[in-house]
Amino acid sequence: QAPDPVVPVGLLYGPSGCGKSSLVRAGILPRLDSHITSLIINAKAGDCAEVVLSALRSAIPKLKPSTLAEAIFELRRGTTVGRVLLILDQFEQWLQTWDGDPHCPLVEALRQCDGQRVQVLLMVRDDFWMSAARLMRELDAQIIEGVNATSLDAFTERHAHKVLFACGQAHGVVDAQSPSMENRQFVERAVAELSDHGKVFPVRLALFVQMMHARPWSPETLTTFGGIAGIGVKFLEESFGRLAPARFRSHATAVQQILAALMPGASSNIRGEPCGRSRLMVVSGYGERPADFSEVLMFLDSELRLLTPVEGTGDEVYYQLTHDYLVPSIRQWLDQQRTTTWAGRSEVALELRADMWHRRSEWRALPTPLEFLGILTWTQQRRWTVPQSQMMRAATRAYAIVASLLILIFISATWISRELYGRTQANRVYAQLLVSEMNEIPDLLPIAERWQKWVQPLLASGIASTETDKRARRNLALAALSYDPSHLDAVLSEAVGCSHAELPVFADRLRQVSPMRSGKIVETLSNVLLANHRAPRLRAAALLASLGTEDALQVCQAQIDTVTADLLSSPSDLSGFLPWFQPMGASLQAALQLNLRHEDESRRELAALALKENFNGSASELVELLEQANAAQFRALIELAKGRDDELIPLLRQRLELKRFPPWPARPHSSRKVELALIAQFESAMGWIDEDFAICQWLPIEDVFEVVRQLREAGYRLDRLRPFSTEQGLRVAAIWLRDQRAWDWCLGLSRSELQQRIDTETGLLPQDVAGYLPWVADMEGTPADDEP
Repeated sequence: QAPDPVVPVGLLYGPSGCGKSSLVRAGILPRLDSHITSLIINAKAGDCAEVVLSALRSAIPKLKPSTLAEAIFELRRGTTVGRVLLILDQFEQWLQTWDGDPHCPLVEALRQCDGQRVQVLLMVRDDFWMSAARLMRELDAQIIEGVNATSLDAFTERHAHKVLFACGQAHGVVDAQSPSMENRQFVERAVAELSDHGKVFPVRLALFVQMMHARPWSPETLTTFGGIAGIGVKFLEESFGRLAPARFRSHATAVQQILAALMPGASSNIRGEPCGRSRLMVVSGYGERPADFSEVLMFLDSELRLLTPVEGTGDEVYYQLTHDYLVPSIRQWLDQQRTTTWAGRSEVALELRADMWHRRSEWRALPTPLEFLGILTWTQQRRWTVPQSQMMRAATRAYAIVASLLILIFISATWISRELYGRTQANRVYAQLLVSEMNEIPDLLPIAERWQKWVQPLLASGIASTETDKRARRNLALAALSYDPSHLDAVLSEAVGCSHAELPVFADRLRQVSPMRSGKIVETLSNVLLANHRAPRLRAAALLASLGTEDALQVCQAQIDTVTADLLSSPSDLSGFLPWFQPMGASLQAALQLNLRHEDESRRELAALALKENFNGSASELVELLEQANAAQFRALIELAKGRDDELIPLLRQRLELKRFPPWPARPHSSRKVELALIAQFESAMGWIDEDFAICQWLPIEDVFEVVRQLREAGYRLDRLRPFSTEQGLRVAAIWLRDQRAWDWCLGLSRSELQQRIDTETGLLPQDVAGYLPWVADMEGTPADDEP
């Protein structure tokens, strides 16, 4: 014989009120073996896993895990207890808030069930079948009827007769041997009215017996109650109305507050969440009267069966409505108590209009719109008489026709007006796009987006038309870019060739569409950035920086040297494009600082001007820049010192007090003054003349002989000399010391001449040698073998 299949998670489903909970509690749990630990838990919306875990910890104190999945895993190991059966009642409470997350705590916990040591039974209403099936799929469990799922249906009418007779006999209102004709008529009528498409729900049958067990079982009793439909409200009215027992009537207000607190939302007929005893005490107004509150809970639970205690968190007792079937009746009864005045007025209007309609069926006999709405709102249709029902059906038909016509007219007028207005707006914005300048485009784009449905065909035809000029096609492509990516290449091509004034419009538009097409934009602009054309390259870099995305900034940073060189190529480019590169931050600042020492003087000055607008360094960095700056750079960078006196003054004083080691030796030197013209010449050559030394960095080689002669007359000895080539020709960097020592020098010697000079010189030793090549060479011949 094949072994029984392993069922980790089972499903018991059926309509609300079919007796699922009663079957499990009274028919299954008492029959389980003693070694099986069973827990029946009312599911709740939201974090149901915490509720189940709390119940497990209460039943099995040895459990230590912090999550339900870990707890079930420990139960599977069998170290704490034997087999465990978890029954989750009213599981639809959790299903209706589950968003399908396969990794939520409860789903993760259900996956831990093995069907051997831990099983779970889910009891759910059949109208939540799709949600339950989706959950079982997440658990990799195929639903097989009779194996891991079974349905529980309502009673048939025949079986309901038997059950109702048995209940009547148990309560002593039906003769067990020979029921009377009145008893039979009562049971037949009750079952007929309780039946819903041939089915009788056990919960309705139980509630009916509870309400009628102390009354005669005769047709007259049902008529007094207004049939089955009015039994729930009638029961509440008799229990707490003017004719109710004094001990019930005196607590009517508290009962209303308690029942209202346990009701669900207006759109739900599923009983509400359980409430703790302490909260219900506050809601009832009996916070200072605990004895009265206990009495109210006692008769609502034990005598009237309206409430039932349920398990909650901690030691506090929680209460909930006994069943979903009570919700409509309690809601109706509460509404009647709260809206007595309006309900009475509506009932009077209903009676008056029904009488007028019965005597003369004319339009003016029907209720006015306000009366009609009041009747529908505040009266119960099942309590209408035949004339009232006829009149309301006629009024409903009349107002339905009127309302339908009005709605149809309104919808048609709204649609037509919107279509006309949309087309008008689309034509207007399209016409403006054709002739607008670039600075007008940003105001037109939101309008085009708003009326996109009507603008889109116009844009497509305009772009495709051969009669559209270049400017208009550019404007149309910008407007169509948000929904048609095919125009992106054309827009980018226009963007890298636009003027300074047009660039912000392109940048704003690209930022708007970049979340959808960032990769394509960055790729295209990167290719332009690697090209050899400076103007498009600079605009591409500016657009990348304005995008502000990580990949765009990485491309700019990788080409920061090229970008900086382009930026410093002209003052107009610097002033026009520098603000675009603010997102580059520290990398741009570092590149600009390197250009402060560039060989091109104009580039050095522009770098200083750019740093003035883009410097974000520390005070010590600023002091270092000021120390290294020439006169033009200093005038620009000194602007950065404004407002930073507290930081800069101490650092500047430290620099002034700094001693240079080793100090210049105190040697006697000539007292002859250096000519002012020579001093000016040194300053223009990036140098200066001190009492003890002189230095220059940019002296034309043709001026060297005269400068050396004049300084020699003033007592300066040439100590170092370095010729180098530049675009402007040969330049010399040199150092003189004013120490009165004997010396000599020569320039323009070949290797052989230099060797001969060293061999024949007497009294002097070689101190420094430097070689150089002329900047311009004869490309038709070769240098001499001995050319240095």
